[in-house]
Amino acid sequence: MTLNDTAIRTLQALVADGKRRRLDLASRIKRVLAVLLFRPIEYLGCGAYSIANERGTAYTVTRQSCTCPDAEQRGMTCKHQLAIGLLERVEQAECERAERETAELLAHFAPDRPRWLPTNSPV
Repeated sequence: MTLNDTAIRTLQALVADGKRRRLDLASRIKRVLAVLLFRPIEYLGCGAYSIANERGTAYTVTRQSCTCPDAEQRGMTCKHQLAIGLLERVEQAECERAERETAELLAHFAPDRPRWLPTNSPV
């Protein structure tokens, strides 16, 4: 997975907002960014991802669970789950942006009334 400039700006805004809201998670957020930027992430389908650690061990991750030791032994949300949550928010923002741009483009090139239709004619 690669992030384009817009996705990176969205990610930066989400991270800044997260750090502002939850100062206690600031160090975890740094680790989450390292996962997003430097670990291979593969979408497996049905909301599941595979994320490899620095030694190459792959964990299966969803927003609700992860097979890493941190999640399994501590029973808490791990950096991999937080990374997936951020990734999904960035992807959602990208889809919404693309939909807005498409709607604006269509509105520009396809006005509500076709030009060949007389103005006094019902549509």
